[in-house]
Amino acid sequence: TLGRIVGLERHAKEVEDYHRSCVVFTPEEKAALDSHLKILGTNHDKTSKDLQAIKFAHHKHTNELEAMRSDHQTTAQEAAAAHAKLEHLHGRLSGCEEVGKKSLDVHSILKGHKE
Repeated sequence: TLGRIVGLERHAKEVEDYHRSCVVFTPEEKAALDSHLKILGTNHDKTSKDLQAIKFAHHKHTNELEAMRSDHQTTAQEAAAAHAKLEHLHGRLSGCEEVGKKSLDVHSILKGHKE
């Protein structure tokens, strides 16, 4: 798109230079040149607006992508913290199970001695 704009600007300059180099224009020639310049100007304006819209959309999508990356990092950190908590709880539960088994063993031994 930038190449089109540069091309249009260069062409408009060439047409303007041609205008200046001609001493006399017939009314038809002048009308045709004016019409051509008007079309070039309109195309240039439209292309500029399109380029601005593309830049705006690009900026918007870049911001959205950065927000997604940030959310992903936060989610990954939260998941790692939750995983660490679960590992800690699993360790505590395993410890409790071991104590429970030992208590049952001691209880059986003690019960066997009473009889």
